[in-house]
Amino acid sequence: MWTVRLYSFAPVTSLNSRNPSNRRDNQDPGAYNLAYRNGWIKDAEGNPAKNSHKKSQASKPKPVSNSNVVSLVSGSYPEHNRLVKAIRKITGHQPDAIVAWCQSKGVKQPSELPPEKAYQLLTSLVAGWLQSAKGLTESGAIKTLHAKIDHLVGNQGINYLEAVAIALDELQQLSPKEVRN
Repeated sequence: MWTVRLYSFAPVTSLNSRNPSNRRDNQDPGAYNLAYRNGWIKDAEGNPAKNSHKKSQASKPKPVSNSNVVSLVSGSYPEHNRLVKAIRKITGHQPDAIVAWCQSKGVKQPSELPPEKAYQLLTSLVAGWLQSAKGLTESGAIKTLHAKIDHLVGNQGINYLEAVAIALDELQQLSPKEVRN
């Protein structure tokens, strides 16, 4: 069950009522200061707040050439690394085993796997965990996992890769007897 909260904000019309204890005066780089620097905050006459244009010009970053930029995560699918790491923490698989599986597919790490191969990796990790932790047979683990994933994808509109992680989380909370049913 999702809870929706609605917030309403009063527009800022004057900067004259600020006091030193107000959060807006403490040089915090929050949303208010960002709006002030960008000239979105108006004074009583409707003009941008005092010195806001000068602050936004002074804080513009210098352009960086692409030759100096180094990618921290190589591969086309960095979200695959995140999913594999999250699943690996629960299943207890060693990183070396995952790297070896990736290398058998011709890549160095999960972020280089196409989505179909990443799905195979994730489902094999979870199915293996279901066998050892919940005592299922190989076919039972695969059948249970695919049923859970199909339910999540079909009924809740979750993509297949995210569904594997969610299915693991849900199956982890069940007793072995509940998983078998």
